[in-house]
Amino acid sequence: MRIGSVPQGLAAVEGRLWVAVRGTATAHRGGTLSVLSREGPQTLDTTIAYDFISWRVLHLMGDGLLGFKLVGGADAATLVPDLATALPRPTDGGRTYTFEVRPGIRYSNGQVVVAGDFRRAIERGFHLDDDYVRGVYGDLFGGLIGGNACREAPATCDLSRGIVTDDERRTVSFRLIAADPEFPYKLTMPFAYPVPSSVPERARHRAGVPGTGPYMLEVPMTNEELVLVRNPHFRPWSAAAQPDGYVDRIEWTFDVDVDSQVDAVADGEADLAFDAVSYRRLDDLLVRFPAQVHTSPRASTYFVVLNTKVPPFDDLDVRRAVNLAIDRGRIVQIFGGERAALLTCQHLPANFPGYEPYCPYTQDPGANGLWTAPDLEEARRLVRRSGTRGMLVTFEYPPTFWQPEGRLLGDYLVELMEVLGYRVKVEQDSVGAFYDSGNEFQMALDGWALDYPAASNFIVNRFTCDSTLTPEEALCDPEIDDMIESALQTQTVDPSAGGALWAAVDRAIVDQAPYVWLVNPIGVDFVCARIGNYQYTSTWDVLLSQLWVR
Repeated sequence: MRIGSVPQGLAAVEGRLWVAVRGTATAHRGGTLSVLSREGPQTLDTTIAYDFISWRVLHLMGDGLLGFKLVGGADAATLVPDLATALPRPTDGGRTYTFEVRPGIRYSNGQVVVAGDFRRAIERGFHLDDDYVRGVYGDLFGGLIGGNACREAPATCDLSRGIVTDDERRTVSFRLIAADPEFPYKLTMPFAYPVPSSVPERARHRAGVPGTGPYMLEVPMTNEELVLVRNPHFRPWSAAAQPDGYVDRIEWTFDVDVDSQVDAVADGEADLAFDAVSYRRLDDLLVRFPAQVHTSPRASTYFVVLNTKVPPFDDLDVRRAVNLAIDRGRIVQIFGGERAALLTCQHLPANFPGYEPYCPYTQDPGANGLWTAPDLEEARRLVRRSGTRGMLVTFEYPPTFWQPEGRLLGDYLVELMEVLGYRVKVEQDSVGAFYDSGNEFQMALDGWALDYPAASNFIVNRFTCDSTLTPEEALCDPEIDDMIESALQTQTVDPSAGGALWAAVDRAIVDQAPYVWLVNPIGVDFVCARIGNYQYTSTWDVLLSQLWVR
């Protein structure tokens, strides 16, 4: 997920994380959960939604064939069956996945879920008149038989050969052109939630799509709020993937400034300040309400891409020099300070599957993998050896996503690159120009946040020789490709395995220095004193359905 889809606002707290032990106390069932935020979901249509706020809501309302354990901690990255009866092993050389749909599952409108609804969902993504959405579906599902034809001619999209369904037997078979070890993870995303036949082809931003989760919309979403109530047709068929919710009602109010959010929660008038990460007096909040502040590194990484195909960054010495010279302590300040951001030298975010601390770009690198200080002397030596001093370098960023961070980082990079002997200019691009495949960039500020909790989601789409993302398209190393393939194959046999292999891939990428890695943002949730059973996962953040209101 591009960082443009992720709420910005980085004021947060250092890496303390309070996670309550999940319980079953029925005494805490019932009541209303009140959530306040500055922005609301961009859409409640599962076919279109690709932002964290929308996904938080849609997961309360729906399910896919597969999901992840809905529990805080490391187990939250465990792939489990949801609307499917089991997690199947692929057949036909990894090209076919066949699922059996659980019997008798109903949508919130009372319709029974049938196998054909899963094909309808993905075809609908190609059919809708939205170029961006079609591009996402092409990237995710273009590997299905018929997927490329749907990408090129969406109006006539027919995936009947690629998604073979049998409503009577309740089976869905996904047939791929080539093996895709990430495919089971893609089926956990809201894009793959089933769509009943009663839903029209046009987008339903406010009314949403009937779902199978524990909650449903009381009325269509407005500009000011949405209200979720219990889905009368829900039953807990999978305690691991979708347990029942605790509260009876969730009231989510938008367009509330950060100070008002925090004040309302502190006074007991609301239960969750969604944007507490941006509160200016966070230190005071920690002192006054230490047990009500929950923090964790987000599964996101911010970085500067170095285009390895053009000078001067086609020279490994230059890429390593920039990584050695940059003052990551100063970068943390640019992104809000130590309470807002965790410095990093690598691509996989902290506390993520496959993550092992690694930082060769520091003074006196040690076994602990931590950054201590820049090494300007070694950086200058590498630049002299490259023979590239005096070249003009352009740094680009789209201000839509990166204000004021982009401007401050640009000012610092001008200073840094001049110290290394380069001439520098900064350009602010429109989002369309920045992400256009024809963008001939040199240095570009960007970031990535998870689509699903797997190391492959951070690595495969940008660090293989056939990656197509711009401006992430920056590295082609056959040896790294082989390492990625090995890790993927291990992941296919056992989705929870392969952590050590992905850590090795991460280190190999860092050694090639195609990026200058900057920070992992730190998030914070501020909850009312009456809230219990707080749990956090990298995919869904705070688990709203599992909160107790005493």
